[in-house]
Amino acid sequence: MLCHKTHRLLFLLLVFAFGQHVQAMIPQLQDTIPQVGRDELKSTIERIYMQKGPKKNITSRPELQIISKTKEADHERWHVKYLVDTEDYAFAYLLVPNTLKKGHKLPLILCPHPTAETGKDRVVGIYSAPAKDEQEQIGRDNRQYALDLVKRGFIAFAPDRAAYGQRRRPNGTANNKAEMVLEEQKLQLKYPGWGLTGKSIYDLQKALDMLTALDFVDSTQIGIVGHSLGAWDAILLAALDERIKATVVNAGGMVNYRPDLWKNPTALRRYLADTTRVNSLNTNANIFLMLAAPRAVLYQYSLFDSRNRGNSQLLECFRDVTNYYTILNQSKSADFNYFLHGYGHDFPLESRQLAYAWFEKRLFQNNKQKQ
Repeated sequence: MLCHKTHRLLFLLLVFAFGQHVQAMIPQLQDTIPQVGRDELKSTIERIYMQKGPKKNITSRPELQIISKTKEADHERWHVKYLVDTEDYAFAYLLVPNTLKKGHKLPLILCPHPTAETGKDRVVGIYSAPAKDEQEQIGRDNRQYALDLVKRGFIAFAPDRAAYGQRRRPNGTANNKAEMVLEEQKLQLKYPGWGLTGKSIYDLQKALDMLTALDFVDSTQIGIVGHSLGAWDAILLAALDERIKATVVNAGGMVNYRPDLWKNPTALRRYLADTTRVNSLNTNANIFLMLAAPRAVLYQYSLFDSRNRGNSQLLECFRDVTNYYTILNQSKSADFNYFLHGYGHDFPLESRQLAYAWFEKRLFQNNKQKQ
């Protein structure tokens, strides 16, 4: 077995190999503009996930309602609510760093939570009782990415997904899957055929409408990071909303690689036009990645992830994705990055530190407060 230090060295080598701009790696690949454009791709994904939900203008831009403010050593935590649909309020934490200067704006990072009954509390590090042991504390630390980011000077936004946290049924069961099923059944009474995946993206977009109107948010420098369930929200929002400039996808958003979709425009159009087949999120992730291009994306994943079902993943399609991002980037370089680690379905310290430094380079580079 490899020792821990050897593992760390391998991780760093992988970062170097996969986390750099990789134009030099792919001179032999095609350099023509993809024949299937963004509008064509986006209309299909919106039809699948958004079309059966509410129209975007069904409610006006949400008003931020502050429930309470809590002062911490290095930031202030705002407990807020906002209207996302008629008679449907969402709840969230807005974390504002103490480093914010009057009259300045800071980059914003959305932090959708993983599967956790407490929802937003998980990524902010709020618990009703101390950890039972060191291992449980490590698990908690590995999920508190909103808290970590505000400590690094970002504005962090951590919302509850429908069926989680304060949006859970009163006295709801602790079985998260059962709660999601019940929530989706309730949702479909109002919007037949609409699912929680689309609902989550709709809610995040309403939150963005609200947040970008705040005078201390730099609306040109917005990122999103998610682990597991939150990772799916991250890559799908990045696909559909170009306000997202940098995306970190950790232990989710896993791709069932379809070479024909990347190499054959006819096959891609056939896939997009097929309304009779229900494609999995993993297969549609090919399209999510196309739509996110050429903006910055960092995938973090473990080949030992228990959620890996054996389908082809990003390791196999890295060349095609990189080529695609290079073609669409005016500088002819791809800001598509991939980090492999050996910790399974987790967001370990090395991965989190890499993600935060990656965000700093991309979102603080043009921010006046940091200059």
